[in-house]
Amino acid sequence: MPHPARYNWRTGHPVLDGLLSVWQEYRLQSRPPRWSEIRDQIAPEIHAHLILLQYQGGTRPPLCTWIGPTAAQLLGLPPNFTGTTWTDESRPHRIASLSRTVARRKLAVRGQLTPGPDTPTTLTAVGMPLVAEADGVEATDGPVVMAVAWPVL
Repeated sequence: MPHPARYNWRTGHPVLDGLLSVWQEYRLQSRPPRWSEIRDQIAPEIHAHLILLQYQGGTRPPLCTWIGPTAAQLLGLPPNFTGTTWTDESRPHRIASLSRTVARRKLAVRGQLTPGPDTPTTLTAVGMPLVAEADGVEATDGPVVMAVAWPVL
C-alpha cells in the first residue's frame, strides 16, 4: 500500500488529493484508469472515503456499486449500501449532478454534497471518470469514482 506522503497536493485536502494523484498518473497515459488498476494504489484511509457510481444517463439517480465505510457514514447511508434507493431525496440529485458532469466531461470535478441528517455543514467531494472494466459490461456513460470528506478549514 502506498503512503499518503507520496501524493501531490492539488486541493489542500489529503483525501481528495490522494485520489486525484493516483488518478492523474493514469490520466497522463491518455485515458482515465479502470477501478481494477487503481484500487490497490489508494491508501486505506482514502479508500474508506470512496464511492463507486455508475452514471445512468439523464437525471436518474446514479447506481452506487460500492461505498466505503467513512463515505457511508458521512452521507448517512448504511455501510453496505448499493443501488439507487438513496435515503434522502435531495442527496441523489446533487450526487447525480456531480457524477453526470464527471461522466460527460471525462474530467475530475469538485463539488459540494449534503451530509447525513442533523449535520449543519456540507461535504467536499471530487469525482473522476473511470474506464469500464474489460469484463464485457458496458456502461451508459461510464463509471465514476467519488471521494467524500469534510471540507478543510
